[in-house]
Amino acid sequence: MIKLMKKVALPLMLGCVASTAHANLVTNGDFSTGDFTGWTVNDPSGSLDASTYDAEFGPATNYDVPPATPSTISQSISTANGRTYSISFDLSMGMGDGGNFFQVLEGANPLGQWSNTTVPPSTLYTYFFTASGPTTTIAFSGWNSASWDVLDNVVVNQVSAVPLPASGYLMLSALGIVGFMATRRSNKSAGTMNFA
Repeated sequence: MIKLMKKVALPLMLGCVASTAHANLVTNGDFSTGDFTGWTVNDPSGSLDASTYDAEFGPATNYDVPPATPSTISQSISTANGRTYSISFDLSMGMGDGGNFFQVLEGANPLGQWSNTTVPPSTLYTYFFTASGPTTTIAFSGWNSASWDVLDNVVVNQVSAVPLPASGYLMLSALGIVGFMATRRSNKSAGTMNFA
């Protein structure tokens, strides 16, 4: 009986509790459309490109001078006040003579910022934030003097605990009772002496 419980109970309990997966809240986070569908674009230097199925913040027309305003893509996503979310993305940055800059923001709050550095291709970054309202704007902003800042695979998920459904509590209670009975039965047989 206990062997059966070990084989059946653990997978059933994990199935009841592990229902915390959420769909990506970002539209076109992998830029698979080959453009910025779903994103709001502010590109004063004309350096943004998504035709290679990632977002490239590239060199402006004047390669040696940083632009007065970096290029930015942003997206407003549905969130729940007080809930915690993760934002993850792949980033790589080349370095030209005139430098580079890149940042990720939640609203007006910078979550991560890079300046005058290189980042190896497809380096995964993950940050967490707590939503302060029904919508949250995420933004990526950057420029590069003679190379590219490349962004891809943007994912935002809710990471707050999800309440266990009522059926999950019922299942856990039933498993607890079965476990108690099996333990009680094995304790009784251990205390009984048979003289045959």
